[in-house]
Amino acid sequence: MRALFLLLALAAVPAVAQPAVPPAPAAVSPATDAAVDRLLAAMGGRERWAAATGYLTTGLLVVEGEKAPRETTLWVRFDTPQTRSEARAPGSLRVTLLDGDRVVRRLDGVTGNADRATVAGEVLWWQGNLYRNLARLAKRDPALVVTLAGNRLTLSEAGDTLLWIRLSAEGRPAAFGNALNEEGSELGPLVAQGDVRVPEFVRRNGGLWRQQMRSFALNPDFSGVSFTTP
Repeated sequence: MRALFLLLALAAVPAVAQPAVPPAPAAVSPATDAAVDRLLAAMGGRERWAAATGYLTTGLLVVEGEKAPRETTLWVRFDTPQTRSEARAPGSLRVTLLDGDRVVRRLDGVTGNADRATVAGEVLWWQGNLYRNLARLAKRDPALVVTLAGNRLTLSEAGDTLLWIRLSAEGRPAAFGNALNEEGSELGPLVAQGDVRVPEFVRRNGGLWRQQMRSFALNPDFSGVSFTTP
C-alpha cells in the first residue's frame, strides 16, 4: 500500500499572520542558503511555506500492472506524525492511517493494525516528506542540516538523511528521494495551487507508477479528518 503513496506527496492558502523567519545559521554556506531561497521562491515563497502546518492533495494514480487508475486523497500534518491516505478504484478502497506509533490499514474491506516494520516505514515517509521539509526549510529549523553538492540539496537530522532534492538550473525541484526511495522520483513542472506552486506529477524512475496531482491545499481544516479510524 505504501507504494501507492510513497512519494505522493502531490485551495487557497488561508490568510494568516506570517511568522518571523530567522537568518540562515552560520553553518549553512551562502551557496546552500541561496539554493534554498531559489527553491522556496519557485514554489511560492518562504513566508507561505513557513506558515504551513500540513496539506491535503488529491490525484490520479496509475500503477504499472493495474487495470484501472486509482483516485487518491492524502492528508498530512507537519507538527505530528499523522497521515491519512485513500485510494479508490472500481470495487476497491484502500486506506492507510498513521497516528504516532500506530498504523491502521483497510484493504478492500479488511481492517487491521500494521506490523512494526510497516509503522517504521510510514514514520520514515512522514519524516522525509517533501512538503513537510519545505516548511522546515522555510522556518530555518535549527535541527535540520542542509548541504548542497552540485545540484543536489540534502536534508539531514541527527545524522540521518531525511530527503534529497535535485534542483533544475532554474532552482525548481526536478527529482527527490528519501530513506525509502534513494533512487528517487521525477517531479513534473510546477503549477499554481492557491498561493503556492507544486509539481504537476510525480513519476517513479522507470515508470513503475505516476501520480497526477489534481488539487493541493496548504493548511486544510483537519477537524473532520480521522487519523485513527479508516
